[in-house]
Amino acid sequence: MREILVAGIMSLMILSALSLVNPEVSSLKDSKADNSTMINLSINIKKPKEGFLCILDKEIIPTVLGNTLVIGRITVEAEVNSENRVEKVGFYVNDITRNADYDMPYQWLWNEALFGKHVLKAEVYDEKGNKAENKTEVIIFNLEG
Repeated sequence: MREILVAGIMSLMILSALSLVNPEVSSLKDSKADNSTMINLSINIKKPKEGFLCILDKEIIPTVLGNTLVIGRITVEAEVNSENRVEKVGFYVNDITRNADYDMPYQWLWNEALFGKHVLKAEVYDEKGNKAENKTEVIIFNLEG
């Protein structure tokens, strides 16, 4: 019994450590087993590239602390993998809808006067109603808007 408890605690510690390093590591609640079919649907925010400095829509250099920094406007780009036809890709800033794109390439010009740290999210919906999302924190300084 003690070995099972230790193994469970170690698994939780490893999962916690991995999720700090890689935010896409699934939580335990997402790993539940059921009889449904596995859906192959994913989305990845390609631009702005995580951990890079981008100035006026150009990727410049990796940042020292791994933060994503954007100065000026940026074309947000998302890459989608799906077994089914994609209905739409939605782009959000702090969970507020900013744009929806229905055709490839999935992108949106983010050009609003904005300062500070914000959560950028992209969601994809397929023809069967399945959904996947990807989030990243962005520190943005944009005077244009």
